[in-house]
Amino acid sequence: GPIFFYDDNFVVSKARTKALLRGMIERGLTAPWSAQMRAEVVYKDKNSRELDHELLSLMRESGCQMVYCGFESVNPETLAAYNKRQDVQDIRDSIRAIHEYGIHVHGMFALGADTDTAETFRQTVDFTLQNGIDTVQYLIITPCPGTPFYERMKAEGRLLTDDWSRYDGQHCVTRPAQMTPYELQMYT
Repeated sequence: GPIFFYDDNFVVSKARTKALLRGMIERGLTAPWSAQMRAEVVYKDKNSRELDHELLSLMRESGCQMVYCGFESVNPETLAAYNKRQDVQDIRDSIRAIHEYGIHVHGMFALGADTDTAETFRQTVDFTLQNGIDTVQYLIITPCPGTPFYERMKAEGRLLTDDWSRYDGQHCVTRPAQMTPYELQMYT
């Protein structure tokens, strides 16, 4: 069956990833595979809008069939709040580039940030359809204990439960800023 590279970010080091993919091709180890990676790896470097055709070609030639990208949000305010160094156009361009190489895209979005409204959900669904994302996962932003986000939610009295089985990205465990917990749960 297909291989999944179990790594949060398969392309941390482009040089190392390219060497691995070249080695797979040279040895004929080109079984169908998929991996998680950041959308901006399609660019030559973080200051360039020039596509890294070498990486994309190596991915296709080595058997890559799908990439899982944490796009997080299509709300510019939310991307800024998440400290993402990408904008909505970067997300759109990366999807197009990956598709041009015949690779499917699984988009993952975290919804329910303080900057999100009901309109954010509609915009996100529209974005996924307009950009032909092959499969999609909508998750509810979930504070992990020990993180600044968790501590802030706790200090503001916005944690709804300490039932850890609910801290799975599928259940609303905080009180959102611009909607009710029920709305956030129902939108996702």
